[in-house]
Parts: sequence; C-alpha cells; structure tokens
Amino acid sequence: MLREHTIPNYCNLCHSKRFTILYTICDNSTNTPIKFNLVKCGSCGLLYVNPKPANVSMFYSEEEYGFYQPTIKNQNKYRKLSFLKLINRTLIKFTFGKNIFLSDRPGKKLLDIGCATGNYLSLMKTRGWKVKGIEPSKKACQIGKKTGLDIINSDLQNAKINDTFDLITMRHVIEHFEDPFSELKKINKLLVKNGILIIATPNVSSWEFKLFNKNWGAFEVPRHLFLFNKQTLSKLLRKTGFKVIDIKKEIYPASSLIGINKMFPRITFITKSRIFFWAFAIFYSIISRLIGNGRMIVIAKKF
Repeated sequence: MLREHTIPNYCNLCHSKRFTILYTICDNSTNTPIKFNLVKCGSCGLLYVNPKPANVSMFYSEEEYGFYQPTIKNQNKYRKLSFLKLINRTLIKFTFGKNIFLSDRPGKKLLDIGCATGNYLSLMKTRGWKVKGIEPSKKACQIGKKTGLDIINSDLQNAKINDTFDLITMRHVIEHFEDPFSELKKINKLLVKNGILIIATPNVSSWEFKLFNKNWGAFEVPRHLFLFNKQTLSKLLRKTGFKVIDIKKEIYPASSLIGINKMFPRITFITKSRIFFWAFAIFYSIISRLIGNGRMIVIAKKF
C-alpha cells in the first residue's frame, strides 16, 4: 500500500467524504506493483481512487502505455489489398458495430481530448472536419504533428484554446481526470450553443465488473481516478451544463481479455493469440447486444 506522497481524495460528484473500500489493487495493464484503494462513495455511489498519488503523471510510461505508440505499419497492407481491406472492415463492423464517433460534417470544428497520436483526428479530417487535439504525452504529440495535425501538448486544464467547437470527443479520458467536474465545466465553455460532447468510458454497473471483480481490466489504478455508471456520469453532466441525449454500448472486449489473462495466467499463450481474440470478440459482441457490457458511450448536448 502506498502511504507516502499521497493526498486524500473525495467524491467529485457530491463532495461526500464517506466511502467504502471495494478493493486494494494494483494496475491491471502495466507492471506497476504499488497498490491503491478503489473506493465507493457512501452517498452517490461514484467509484474513485483514495488516496491518490500526488504526482499521477509518474504512472504514465510512454514506453508501456499502448495509446502512445505509433500505428503498426503492417496495418497499411489493407490500403493496398482492397479484398483484404473489405474483409477486415466487414469483420470489424459485424463484431464491434457502428463507430459512433465517425460522422461527415464538412467545415465543422472538432476537438479530440486525449487524442494520442491523432489517428482519429486524421480520419475525421478526411471527412471534412476542421480538427484539433489535446494530448499530454510529448511523444504522442510528436508522432501526430509529423502528419500535419494540430495537436496541443498539454492536459485539458492547462491548455490555452481561443476557439469554440461543434463537437468535442473523449474516448476513455474522463476516468483519467483529477477533477472531472472542473474539466467538464471547461469543456462546456469550449462548445458552441447546442454543441455535442461524446464520451466513452467504462461502466461499473455491468456484468464485467461483477464477473471479474478486482481483475477487471478497467481498473487501471491510479491512472483511472474516477469510474462511472450511467447514473453517476449523467448526474455529473447535468451539474456541468449538459443534457444527456443518448447512452449506447461500446463493444470492445479489451477489459474482459485483461481480466481473463489475470485470472488464468498459465494459458496466456492461448488467450493472447489473435485467433482467441477474434473468437472471444464475436462471442463478446453477441453477449453485449443481449445484456450489455462494461463500456458505454454517452452523447450529451450543451444547454
């Protein structure tokens, strides 16, 4: 248990200091051995890390954190081989469903917070959007800027932005915020009237949470400082000037696969294979459509 260089945390939604410790766990996605308390607010039910490290950034390794890595070059083969590209796209669409984050709005302005190396920004740029990104990783920014993207190397709280946007997106970012309430207030100011915010984040009121418990891959403590369900995130959005329009399922099995690997370490040579990934992904897709899953996409409008 980390006892030094930590600061007490509190519920970001209702500011209650009452909580129950759910797990004392270490990071499920890297080799960080330090354990942290994941607690549940005694008033509203929000999950958060308490206490949190005084310097959370020390737990972001640019060498180990997957989102900071450049796109694998071998993926470009699908651009050259149209038949393989068609099969790949069909399999992805069938398994994971429609990508809610993609749309064609020529001339409209998009801000992607936590854009990593900018793959999503590049794709939206080809669809006619005027794009900008925010990314705290210097390495990821350098990779993105080499492709001509406008990326600010900063966290949201310290980013200097003199513009407003029609759409702001955050894919698995809000759980990393040290103060989600203040960050959402700033996002609200960056949106035009009736502007749209799309958030993807883990859903702690899911069968994945109950099945995998402390082994669930969404517990990236202490990087994931706050974890939400539909109720707590909807309430936080309302308090920061948003109206929730829709909540959808994000179908992708990463957190469950991490849980399987943690629970059955002796067979990771099977569970980490590409064949197992696709077999499990198809099974996961069917289950997700029937009874839901551990990831949600929340679409909200500024009011």
